[in-house]
Amino acid sequence: MENKENIPISIGENISYLYYFYHYLFKKETKELIKVGVVNFLLGLFPILLVILFHVRKLTNEEQVQFYGDGSMIIFCFGVLVSFVSYNFSESYREMKESEFKNKQTNKILLFALCFIYYFISYKIFEMAQLNFSRTWGFIYCVNGISFIFIAIAFLLVIYLNFSDKFDYSKIQPYKESIMAEKMAKKAAKKRSSNKKNIEL
Repeated sequence: MENKENIPISIGENISYLYYFYHYLFKKETKELIKVGVVNFLLGLFPILLVILFHVRKLTNEEQVQFYGDGSMIIFCFGVLVSFVSYNFSESYREMKESEFKNKQTNKILLFALCFIYYFISYKIFEMAQLNFSRTWGFIYCVNGISFIFIAIAFLLVIYLNFSDKFDYSKIQPYKESIMAEKMAKKAAKKRSSNKKNIEL
């Protein structure tokens, strides 16, 4: 059982912990992440992907600009993603309430702030798309690029909610320490090599 005194409680420590959490998963659990991506994202977005692949391509350039620039696709994607994230989050939060966390209140505030920012920016993206009547491909790339970033954030959130119990502090911390030890060893070896060259000169 992990020592709760060592669980990261500051924002800096949490960010560092999350970095190594994702680093571990992307390196060690690639197949599992692909499964999550397919089930939670590709299947959910399959209808809009079908429309794009088989119908939108037949439209004129002007019609395609209207389709990609009106914000409806963005709302469809966000609706699908939010439904998955909300479900996963409610299950995870129910379990969280039953356990003891010193930083529970801080986590609740941070999660509320992140959710507010997430929904506010998604609304502003949709509003921008709806009120721009002289749409260009540059505008479309910009709006959908921002949307893609938020989809990536949602993907990372789903990953965390699905894997945080299985790959907890007791597994991530030793992995982090081993990477840091390797970095320090490489740095020390490089320094010794540099000192040796200086002595020879």
